Amino acid sequence: MKSCVRNTLILLISAMWLVSRSEAHAAELALMLSEVSEINSSLAQKVDCHLDVSSAPASESLIPSDLQQAIPFHQDLHGDMIFPSSKSLSGDAGFNYITNDRAFSLKNSGSPSINTIGNGAFRSFTFSATDGARNDAGLLIEESANPSGADSAWSMESEIIFFPRRVQPAVREAMSNNGLPAYEVTLPNGEKVLFDKKSKEIIGGALVETAPIDANTNRQTRKFAGLKYTGRGIMVRSDQRGESPKSAIVWGQSKQATVSWQNKTCKVPVSSIWKQSAANEGSSGLYGNDDDFYAMLRQKCNWNVSAADFP
Repeated sequence: MKSCVRNTLILLISAMWLVSRSEAHAAELALMLSEVSEINSSLAQKVDCHLDVSSAPASESLIPSDLQQAIPFHQDLHGDMIFPSSKSLSGDAGFNYITNDRAFSLKNSGSPSINTIGNGAFRSFTFSATDGARNDAGLLIEESANPSGADSAWSMESEIIFFPRRVQPAVREAMSNNGLPAYEVTLPNGEKVLFDKKSKEIIGGALVETAPIDANTNRQTRKFAGLKYTGRGIMVRSDQRGESPKSAIVWGQSKQATVSWQNKTCKVPVSSIWKQSAANEGSSGLYGNDDDFYAMLRQKCNWNVSAADFP
């Protein structure tokens, strides 16, 4: 690296000297500077360095390469949910990914603004597209202010789907605007969300965390993860404490999901979003293509929405 800097400085000084000594016309001077540029390129190749910092090789990421690319879906529908074992990213216990499946999770186990509780409290974001299928592309938020307590009292979960669904979710290492290491996540609709690499707090993009983890001991009034979507697409969200947010009936009550688009909201039955078993337990998403989903919204929400709204 020192030889790179030394050679570059020599070339710059030489160029300045040629300019100061030259009484040539503009065309002759341009030719001289072109020759200097050629010498610079030749030396740069020999010492494998350039003035442009962006050309310097980046350190190799530990994130599996297939998770770093926002690739098209492999299929429209996936029948049954599968739960393979997960692995932690080397050097970051808060980053987990699923072996042989399209899923990764970012877990906030303590941070300055969102999770100041400690004692094992957490909020995690799991992005997935089971078997690369469009109907199972989504985001699961799990959080608990008291993990040692009963799930029925403390486990707070939210299932979220973003439309239109164009690519499988992806993640790569990046830098925030203030120069701090970050993870850049690509949502299924192609929009980006930036997470602080250390704390796993959201720091930019189409999602905003609007409130810290709610530690209210009253489970009836405790709030789910505060999250605002600022993108141009449609967001579907279902919240549930102690049970799956995909289930249509929980503790004898029919559940509804909230659909948000262009500052409008609409409530639809959870059974209109996810398949249900005989026991009303939710599993895979219903829609292998977005047009069928938009048709449901036109019927149940009276929204004039179609694929043409998302060029």
